[in-house]
Amino acid sequence: MTKDTRIFLVIYLLALAWMLHYNLSHPVVNDGVYEYRSYLLNIKEGWLYRYSSVNSCLVSIWFPAMLQRMTGLDPYILYRVYPPFFYALAPAFVYLISRKYFSIGNAVTASLVIALSSYILFFPDLGRVGVSLGLLAGLIWSLLEKKLLTSLIFATLVVYAHYGIALIAIGLVGAILIGRLIWDKHLMKVTVVALCTLVLITGGWHFGISHYSGDSMLWTLLHPKEARGVLEDYIPGVRVDVPQGSFFELEARDYVTQEAFGRHFITNSAPLKIEIISNWVVVLLCPREVLYRLHECQDRRAEEYYSGRKREGVCRSQPL
Repeated sequence: MTKDTRIFLVIYLLALAWMLHYNLSHPVVNDGVYEYRSYLLNIKEGWLYRYSSVNSCLVSIWFPAMLQRMTGLDPYILYRVYPPFFYALAPAFVYLISRKYFSIGNAVTASLVIALSSYILFFPDLGRVGVSLGLLAGLIWSLLEKKLLTSLIFATLVVYAHYGIALIAIGLVGAILIGRLIWDKHLMKVTVVALCTLVLITGGWHFGISHYSGDSMLWTLLHPKEARGVLEDYIPGVRVDVPQGSFFELEARDYVTQEAFGRHFITNSAPLKIEIISNWVVVLLCPREVLYRLHECQDRRAEEYYSGRKREGVCRSQPL
């Protein structure tokens, strides 16, 4: 077992322990209530009950429901324990991803940025979103490592874990493909196959067989005002803060996004200000460091290539 593998396992187990502790000591809240209700209906009705956007998330909702039916475990305990085993993969895989470009210390720091973000620190009990984020991190890692079978498995699981994260995954893998076109044209096979898998399965499942998730995403995109009305009536008797503004205005985005782009910054708490600033520092500095490492690798490969050509008696000044 390599040192990186040991660090990966340590990060995973620490994140998993924190998430399990939180989930088993706190009640289900917010969107998790609706998700838990769908999970219980899947236990009762089985495969036939899938007619909603939440139930289109087979890996996150249907799999644990079927596991409960097979094992007879307490439904609530299983529901709270199941997602962290996937969600804890996110900071662990971020370490492995970062190790391709950074030292161990910097890679651990990158993992801590993820582990100490609002998503995990304040919402460690995310259900279908948490499951899909862990799988998404595994997908990105497998693509960078050029593992064809592993990337196909992760791509498929991401699509069936959450409809929104599936679209995000398509965008990220597309960005990786652009990078391959610039730096590694001869290593595009895995990325192309993974991207095609994501597009085909997402289209076939979320916009075809289980079209309820695709319909809801399109409705939200094309009719934001009507979607806002759904949010206002989401929990009867409970006031919900609903974003205002047109589709291209910052006010139309959720409040977490607004805060990330500086709205309400003055009135935010000190820890939230620190997190927003640190996240933007990471966002701005990491691409620069990654590009530097990529150019460094490219120069090293070119030098190795010319050295090999020189040993074969070929003039170094000849073009590639």
